[in-house]
Order: sequence, then structure tokens, then C-alpha cells
Amino acid sequence: MIEASYDLQGRRFDVTGGTAQLISELDATIGHLRLADGAVDPTDRKPIRLALEFGEPLPGLEASRLIAEGCDVFLGDFSIAEAGAARLLQVSSFSFLWNADTASGRLVFGAPTAADRANGLMVALERVLHASGQILLHAAGLLPPPSYRGHVSPDGLVLFHAPSGVGKTTSSLALIAAGFRLASDDAMVVRVGETPSAWGLPRSLKVHRNTAAMMPWIPLGETVAWDSAGEAPLPLSRLEATSLAPVGPTPVIATFHLTRDASGGARTSTWAPLTPQEAALTWLTDNVRHGADGLPAQERARFDDICALAARVPAYQIALGRDPASLGQAVLDALDASNPHPADQA
Repeated sequence: MIEASYDLQGRRFDVTGGTAQLISELDATIGHLRLADGAVDPTDRKPIRLALEFGEPLPGLEASRLIAEGCDVFLGDFSIAEAGAARLLQVSSFSFLWNADTASGRLVFGAPTAADRANGLMVALERVLHASGQILLHAAGLLPPPSYRGHVSPDGLVLFHAPSGVGKTTSSLALIAAGFRLASDDAMVVRVGETPSAWGLPRSLKVHRNTAAMMPWIPLGETVAWDSAGEAPLPLSRLEATSLAPVGPTPVIATFHLTRDASGGARTSTWAPLTPQEAALTWLTDNVRHGADGLPAQERARFDDICALAARVPAYQIALGRDPASLGQAVLDALDASNPHPADQA
């Protein structure tokens, strides 16, 4: 049995794996948080625990009730059963059992593809983060340039949400070219308090060939293997260190919802403020799952956290124009609106 421990920014997370492969694949997402073997937990809180295995699907829960079933774009057909504090997710490639009372889980893979394993690990990690008082959001996160327009940038990070296909990765790369620093282009971990903070899960970007054609500076390498969707991976190690945000929680100073320009003819990106209610709706649509009886308990907690984030942080909508370089200008214009008098001069 292989063991590994991680510091989830204040809560210890212990993992046991039947093979080194599963631990290694988890490390690809949170390896930068891994604790040294034998490290002592400085807190008195009971660690969160997860077992990773290959094997047969887990048996159904006794005296359970079905709370959700359907077809997910990533997981395929699924069902979720609940019995007390225990919840069992069944899909064709894995079973995931989670007990909220004990903050422990078991993820069992059948004969999964690499994509199946990645999806299963992210499902489990979402529950683990919730147990640590944090939520995993489908979003990009970037730090503004250290200085712009003669002023030192506000101390914080901006979050970007976009429906699938709008171009979150393309937008992230356009912002990197404008001097922003990337925390993640797809998965951000948020702790919602009086001052919300966030940190990114540093995963490889998936760059579309059209994006690569628009931005020839992207370091994909001399030989690019495009997949059937016309995408190729871009490991973060290929980006300049100055293009990456420091690891660790950072205050969230603004959120942005990206849309396509409705007319399709605008060259430059434009921005407009969103009310807290409008901002919450954009986040909830893509980050909260409904069950047969409405919102399950954990999803209600996510609902509350997302609404609190929308209420405490300025929010904006950006209509993306044809010129990717104009996005950075629109974001900085919006930040100037919420921080009209920066205290420091560059």
C-alpha cells in the first residue's frame, strides 16, 4: 500500500493507493502540496482520508435513496444514492463512496482510460476540498500585471468564468501575453470568508490549433500532436516563470464572466458591471448540480458559498472581440473602475 499526505492550505489530506500510478496521477494536480514523508500535522484537526483502488464496482448502500441520475458530459451515465451521511456515485468507469461525517472516501476504478481516471480524481478532490472548507470552481484565475498605467496593481487575483466553448484557455493565454500571471485556466479553489481567497490547480493547458495560429508565441514545441478535437497539451513548465502566479491563497479582487460578442463583428472586447445577483447566476449555472429532490446538502453549501462570493467581490461581464489582445485592456479598465485611486505609484 502506498501512502501520501498533502496540505490543502490548512487541512491535512491523507491518501492510500493500491498502485503508484494513482498516487502519481493525483500528484499531477496537487503534488505541489505534498508533505514530506513523516511530516507532523501542525493542527489538531482530524485529517481527511481517501483510498484509491482498482477493482470491482462498489456495492449499493443499504437503505439508500436515489437522489440523482442522468448523463454528464464528462462522466457519461451516472447515478447517486444517499444513505445518511454516505453518498455513492456510480459511473461506468468508477465508483466513489464519500462519508461526510467521517470526511473519508473510497474511489474504485474498473478499467478506466486516462481521461476516466482524471475525471474520477477531480470528483473525489471536489468532495475533499469541500470537507476542508473550500470549493472547487470551474474557472480561470490570474494575477494582474505587477504594475500598469503608472500604478501598482491591486493586491489580489481575478477569476474568469465562461461557458464551455467560449474560450477560457484562449483568454487566459491572451492575458498572459498582456502581462497577467496564471494560477489556473480551468480549476480554482476558493475559500469564501469576509475576504474571499483562491488558489489554482496547476494543470496543463489544452490549446486549440486556432488559438495557436492566432498566438504563434505559444511554446507548444516543434512537433505538435493535435488530438481529434484539434487540441494539444501545453505543460506549465513551458511557460516563462514570470507568466505564472505564486502558489498559495490570494485575495480575490474581481470576477469576470466571459461571453461572445453578440454581433460577432466587434474587434475589441468590452466590459460592463454585473449586479451580485447576475454574477451569482453565471457561477451557479456551471458549478452547482441539481438532484431529483432539488439541491443535495453539499450543493446547497456550494450555492451559499457562490452567492457569498458574488456579494463580496466586484463582478463584470466581458464581451470578447475578435482581437485577443484587447481583452487585457478591458480587464484593466474594469479593475480601474473598482480601484479608481491606487495608493501606490510604480
